[in-house]
Amino acid sequence: MVPEYVFNKEWQEANFPIPQNDEIRKELKQKLESFLHYDVMHLPENQNAMEILMARVAAIGAYDAKIPKAKEQVSNQIESRRERIAALSAELIESNEVFLFPGIDPEAYRKLKVDIEGDKEMSLYDISSPTLDELIERFQKEGMKITLGDTPKAGNVFMVPAGQSNYYQPSRPPGVSNMVMQNYSLSPKHLQTSEVKEKLEELILLKKQVKSFAIRS
Repeated sequence: MVPEYVFNKEWQEANFPIPQNDEIRKELKQKLESFLHYDVMHLPENQNAMEILMARVAAIGAYDAKIPKAKEQVSNQIESRRERIAALSAELIESNEVFLFPGIDPEAYRKLKVDIEGDKEMSLYDISSPTLDELIERFQKEGMKITLGDTPKAGNVFMVPAGQSNYYQPSRPPGVSNMVMQNYSLSPKHLQTSEVKEKLEELILLKKQVKSFAIRS
């Protein structure tokens, strides 16, 4: 049965927001399509309602057709940025340069604090590791340098205090080096960009962009 609102002028003239959720959008399309099969929709007086239903079904179809292409574009952008991150990190590591610590982004500081407390509750945090504030103090005293994680080609890089030993050891099982490293380092995306050198600023911004794209996709 076709609901009465389909023939209502107010509903027909209202904006038609397409749901972003795949399941909700699929369900809505199927429902609208089902209305089209009723004989009442083919009556001359309901031609306008019929055209609007068809247009809305077509709009959802067009939206669905764009999704794979949009996801592919996002994936390509992420991959391109990761390649640049890997190349830029290798260049900065080769220079063996020690950078001044620009400070941690306030929002990143708050989130890291929350994450660390959560890890402690789940016994995932090594209590022998420095606290976040102790780590920041080391950065302020020693400066910082770039080092690689398990998968540098995927943009897996860290900032460590300049006096820090390299905690990445290829002999460790995959992922373990990263877990150890994360307790003694910051990601470039955690840093502020004020008064940093051009190439380091590019690395920080690229890491932030990759994170942002990943969330949206």
